[in-house]
Amino acid sequence: MAALVKRKSEIATAIEQHALVRIRVATESLSFVASDESEENRRIHEKIEAMTDVAHPKHELWSNRPKAVVMAKFEHRAERVHYYFDKFHAHLTMVWKTMFPLDQAPETLSALFTRFKSPERIRLLVRKELLAGAELAFASVLAFHPTLDLEAIANTRRSLDQYYDIARHPAYTIISRMETGYAPEELNGSFSFLISNRYCLDPLGELVDCDQ
Repeated sequence: MAALVKRKSEIATAIEQHALVRIRVATESLSFVASDESEENRRIHEKIEAMTDVAHPKHELWSNRPKAVVMAKFEHRAERVHYYFDKFHAHLTMVWKTMFPLDQAPETLSALFTRFKSPERIRLLVRKELLAGAELAFASVLAFHPTLDLEAIANTRRSLDQYYDIARHPAYTIISRMETGYAPEELNGSFSFLISNRYCLDPLGELVDCDQ
């Protein structure tokens, strides 16, 4: 019986040592979040002091200080990873909303990574925004001059240099309308919503008209 108890104790010790080794390895793999070593050590010390306090319900688990340091360091870095992932998610979402105001930002970090996975996909999304701006500009022109030949205008080979200064302020107005979702009453809804649902990415990643 004593031999069996001893054997079980040896197995438990071996498992614990193996777990501690793996935790140390995992902790070192997270060294990229330890930008301030002194601050990290201070937080680890505070955590250990709090956990080893006799008033803490699980203080016995932290009574071995070397083991407590291993656990506290791993927990601290794991928490920092969560912090950085949350920040990265928030900043990447901000970039998405700034670059593509007509498209709702994906909710998860994984989905954002998928959207940003290739330059070609980003180019197509930028093209979608450009198409929306051009469509709104031409629609606004037609609202005042419905008989204009837009095909002829779009394909003109005349020099446009002398017109850029005149067009700059109206162009800002068009962009502002897109960003705020403004639409004339006859559209009966948000213009940005209509545009964002007009063009889609097909399974091959090509930009197509959703109505076709």
